[in-house]
Amino acid sequence: MPTLQERFADLAEDAPVSPTPPRIWDEGRRRARRRRIGTAVVAVATLVALATVGGLAAHRASPPRYAGSDSTPALPSRIYHPSPWLSGWGDRPPGQLSMLIPGKRGGWPHYHWGTVGVSATTGAYHYLDIPGCLSVDGLSPDGKHVSCFAGTVTGGREVITGVAIYDTVTGHVDRWVSPSGKLALNTVTWNGNDSVTLRADGTSYLWRIGRAAPRPIRTHLTFRVGTAGTAGLYTSGRDGFFYLDPARHRREQHITLRRRASTITPASVSPSGRRIAVTHPTHTEGFVPASSGPTPNGSTRTAASIGVQVGDVARSGGPVRLRQVPADLQWPQIVGWADEQHLLVVNQVSPLGSTGAGDPRGRYALDRVDVVSGQVVQVAAMSDQQSSQGAVFASSLLGDPTRDFPAPPHPLNQRLEAGLVVGLLLLGGIGLVLWRRHVRP
Repeated sequence: MPTLQERFADLAEDAPVSPTPPRIWDEGRRRARRRRIGTAVVAVATLVALATVGGLAAHRASPPRYAGSDSTPALPSRIYHPSPWLSGWGDRPPGQLSMLIPGKRGGWPHYHWGTVGVSATTGAYHYLDIPGCLSVDGLSPDGKHVSCFAGTVTGGREVITGVAIYDTVTGHVDRWVSPSGKLALNTVTWNGNDSVTLRADGTSYLWRIGRAAPRPIRTHLTFRVGTAGTAGLYTSGRDGFFYLDPARHRREQHITLRRRASTITPASVSPSGRRIAVTHPTHTEGFVPASSGPTPNGSTRTAASIGVQVGDVARSGGPVRLRQVPADLQWPQIVGWADEQHLLVVNQVSPLGSTGAGDPRGRYALDRVDVVSGQVVQVAAMSDQQSSQGAVFASSLLGDPTRDFPAPPHPLNQRLEAGLVVGLLLLGGIGLVLWRRHVRP
């Protein structure tokens, strides 16, 4: 009989050949190494892309550094359009402001209107975040207080019931709610650096900021139409204006124009009260408003425009005779007086055939106009129509020299940034799955 050992030998000879290919261990280690390397490459590429997006976003959002040591308050020599994705001042008071600029602020899920405060000392641009403020309304002449409308939001609808005053130096907010809950919005204006006048439910008020609640005054406040030095200018019937003397708030100063049927507000009275400037319709050859469309065939035509008239206010209080300022102005908007002879205007000029506010041939600038000679000197360049028409200036700085401040940051759209991050993560994940499937045995 065959031995057990011989039987095992026979079974081994009859066994089928193994299907395992040669060097299977080496091949398995090679595939595992390729999988790890591919996974690392995809992960590193995804991280590099994410870091690039993050670095770009951080770079675009980083505020510029002002190299100068001069901290004297000043208007900027160039006014920029604020980015929707600028950060806010938050709880940090911005300090003295040189101007306010309306801006379409980015948010989730949609944009909303906000107001950018521009620092008078550093030129920094940030959105104002004032607690309880529904809409920013004005800036005090010295740029140290901001007035805004306060109220409630019910069902997505804003209901304005009062006024709030924000101290840009300390961050303190004073609030006042109308006893009737009604407020005449177009009557609220600054009357000096520390007082506000307004009307609520037929009663006029004077509010000395930081001293007491608004007190009723006898003067019936009408519609505000401009400035008178550091005070607000109101309409007085059809033919005139009036304002309250900031030093003696009860004293009314009246100005009557000899002919006002064709004037357009806003208007402005010089700091001494001896001169008044108004705008009025004129006709000019070869220019059309920035809001108008192109002219057929590009032909020159005579179109309506706006000019500036100035009159001397007599001490006797008689009617003021207006005279045309011989300046090359087509669409000026009065800002205020730099001194008794120079008026500041926002000048908006678009040549004939302009395609609108975005036409590069259009010019937007803060100009100083000599009301005697008509000489026009640019004070500050302005970026676009939105910034030029809606800007509010600290009137006490209008006569001071401007300063070159750095351009504000232009942060990356946060929606785009989030979309890029999510997209890169998805691409990285898909690439990783496909690679691992590719090297799988």
